Amino acid sequence: MTTDDRRTERDNTAAIALDPERMRRAQERSANHLFIPRHLSMERRPECYNFPLNVLFVSYRVVNGIRWTGEALYEPELSTFTESGTARSMTYRDKYGDAGTLRISFDVLAQHWHGQKFVGGKLVDEASASEWRSFFLNLTAPGLMPGEPCKFTSD
Repeated sequence: MTTDDRRTERDNTAAIALDPERMRRAQERSANHLFIPRHLSMERRPECYNFPLNVLFVSYRVVNGIRWTGEALYEPELSTFTESGTARSMTYRDKYGDAGTLRISFDVLAQHWHGQKFVGGKLVDEASASEWRSFFLNLTAPGLMPGEPCKFTSD
């Protein structure tokens, strides 16, 4: 990441737009953590820079006084990278089970991201934004979905 990239990300922090309806729905289900991933930076694959290194979804609940945390970590499948015109896309797989997939698309000309989350082949959530931080905050805000493969830990 260059100094200009860091400055741009820092300057854009104030412009983050969270969708209030997405936040309300997420808060109804459980408490969630929002994550902003690092860029997928590979010297031999510069076309992947506008994709995340990975995507983490986390939800937690307190049950009988014990805080339980569930996490699903999606990692890129580089072999699924496609490029058509100005559109690029790649699939991410849930580290904890094959039922979870994430499809992230980026339009180079429009500088716009779109993500779709699938559990068991069914579309369960999606988000779009023209700013990296806003996109990932909105994408990860709902946390885990029913049936999503994940790892549970307790405090």
